Amino acid sequence: MLQSDPYAQISLLSAVIVFTMGICLFTVAMPTEPQFRNYRLSRRLLGVAYIFLSGVHFAGIFIDSAIHVDTIVAPFQALMFTFALIALIDNRFVTRKRLAIQLAIIFALSALVLVNRYVLPRPIVWVAYLIHAIYAGLYIHYVWIFFREYRNYKRRADGFFSGDEYKRLRWIVRVFVMAAVIGIFGGVLKENNIYFLIFIVGYTVLYSYMAIRYINYVGLFYGMAPIVSETRYEDSVRKSKTTNALETPTRSTGRK
Repeated sequence: MLQSDPYAQISLLSAVIVFTMGICLFTVAMPTEPQFRNYRLSRRLLGVAYIFLSGVHFAGIFIDSAIHVDTIVAPFQALMFTFALIALIDNRFVTRKRLAIQLAIIFALSALVLVNRYVLPRPIVWVAYLIHAIYAGLYIHYVWIFFREYRNYKRRADGFFSGDEYKRLRWIVRVFVMAAVIGIFGGVLKENNIYFLIFIVGYTVLYSYMAIRYINYVGLFYGMAPIVSETRYEDSVRKSKTTNALETPTRSTGRK
C-alpha cells in the first residue's frame, strides 16, 4: 500500500517521471524513413526499460510484497541500455537472436534468484554468490561489447569524415558510463535510507536527460546515418577481396 514516508513519495514521483519519459520514447517525433530503422529500435528498447522500471516501482509502492527484485531489474536495465545505445552506432548488432539469448540468460538467473530466496526452506549461500558472480560477468561483458562497438564506430567515422564528426555522439559514451555507475550503486545500496533516495533522484535525472537526448537525436542522425549504415565495412572489404581472389583463376582459365 502507498505510504507517506519520503522514500515512498520520491519513489512514486520518480516512477511517474520515468513512465512518462518511456511513453514519450514510443510516441514523440518517431521518424518513419527506412534509414531510421535502428534508431526506432533503439528508442523502443529504451522505452521498454523505462516502463519496466517504473512498473516495478509502482508495484513496490502500491502492493505489499516481501519480494525485492533488485537483482532482476538491474541486469535487465543493463541489457536494454547497452543494446539501445549500440543500436545508435551499429545498425546490425542488435538482432532478435542475440537479444533473445541475453534475455533467456537473465530470466533464467532471475528465476533461480526467486527460487533460492523464496521457495527453498533456506537460501543456499553458494548459489547466491554464484548468481552475483554471473551478474558481474554480464556487466563486464556489456561494458566490453559497448566500447568495442564504439571503437568500431569511431574508426568508421574517421574514414568517412575529414573532421572529428564522431565527437558529436560522445554523449552516448557519457550516458553509458553514468548508467553503468548508477547501476552498480543500485545493486549494492540498501533501500529506505538517504543514500538510496539520492540514487533514485540521480537515475531519474539521468533517465530524463537520456530521453530528451534521444528525442533530439533525430536531427543529428540525418548526418550520422551513413556511418551507422557502414557497420560492417571491414567485412564487406574482406568479402570483396575473397570474391576477387576466387574469380581471378576462373577468368584466367576462361581465356585459355
